[in-house]
Amino acid sequence: MAMRDHHHAEGGQANQGHTTPGQLHTEFKKDSPPLLGKGHVLDFYAIKEMISLGGFGQIFSGYDIRTQEPVAIKVESNNALVTLLRNEGTCLQHLHQTYSCNGENVDKAPFLKFLAYGKTEIVRFLVMEQCGKNLRELKRETSKDQFSMTTSLYIMQEMVTALRYMHNAGWIHRDVKPANFCIGLEDVRRIYLIDFGMCRYYLQTDGSLKPRQSHASFHGTVRYVSLNVHDRQDISRWDDLWSLFYVTVEHMCSQLPWRMVNDRDKVAQMKRAFSPETLKYGEDSHMPHAIAFLKYYLDSAASDPANYFYYAPPYSTFLAETTNELSCRGYTCNTLLDWQRTTSDEQSDNSPMSDYVANHFRQSPADEAIAKQAYQEICDKRRQVQNSCSVYYI
Repeated sequence: MAMRDHHHAEGGQANQGHTTPGQLHTEFKKDSPPLLGKGHVLDFYAIKEMISLGGFGQIFSGYDIRTQEPVAIKVESNNALVTLLRNEGTCLQHLHQTYSCNGENVDKAPFLKFLAYGKTEIVRFLVMEQCGKNLRELKRETSKDQFSMTTSLYIMQEMVTALRYMHNAGWIHRDVKPANFCIGLEDVRRIYLIDFGMCRYYLQTDGSLKPRQSHASFHGTVRYVSLNVHDRQDISRWDDLWSLFYVTVEHMCSQLPWRMVNDRDKVAQMKRAFSPETLKYGEDSHMPHAIAFLKYYLDSAASDPANYFYYAPPYSTFLAETTNELSCRGYTCNTLLDWQRTTSDEQSDNSPMSDYVANHFRQSPADEAIAKQAYQEICDKRRQVQNSCSVYYI
């Protein structure tokens, strides 16, 4: 359906209007009443209840009155000082049109289906496919507020894939964070990238990149943005990947060192002094290869931002490295992700050996000692690769 007009506590920051440096301007407070009531109909979609209240909008569960299919309806007041919903609707619709026109199965794209955009006398609204819980919620439900290595690497792989889809279509997200990735409502292994309110189209009409600007406003969530964003430099595809890096480290280590710090400048200082290799990654003795490999490329890009601004990140290389590491850890398509496991399954979910042995037993009744020996052989091979490839230890 074409777009037309009818007559997040951890929210991203968009510098529009007058705000105090380091503070987040929000349209809605926690106790804000719903903009729409149960039963209100927008186009062919009826409101059920408000399910989420972000800094710049309200999200309702609803359903298609023609098919009874569940939908999500995002709403923004027409009087909002910061208007993001039309930009989000434009991006989401464009992403689906892009991959439909390219002959790809749009259902395989890591984005929720765009259903409708419109405007009433009091609100603008965006209707899309409904999804399941977001990664922030799923991480909080784990026993240690921490994903296992296998699940963290799987998520990293899916996030890189989603950003490659988005970047190849000409968009930069500019607010990559756990709350902006959700799992499928039915297929819980599917991970979708959501919330495109702060995204930016970075291509010109001829397909070339828009020139790099000498200064840019702050966009994103303080905890996850790159130092480039802190320095008010123009945002590129690499900055989305910096946010992905911080998100992945948090998934593996439970938290980032600046978790409780809200001041932008203090967070920037901590990021400049950050040594990710000193953190504890579950039971691993070092930073996992895939994340170290990504960090190497990110550091290279940060050393020459004016040139790397125009270079596309090597997504396929990142994905190949992540796939290889998952394979080394015994991951298969039958491996359960953390949110698919029962409480008893989680008792050792941060141990790489436990990951391997548990996954091995799901496939065959092999003896535990044999499984552990196989895992040790994999670790030995990984160390050989480690010693022959210094790129992992920059």
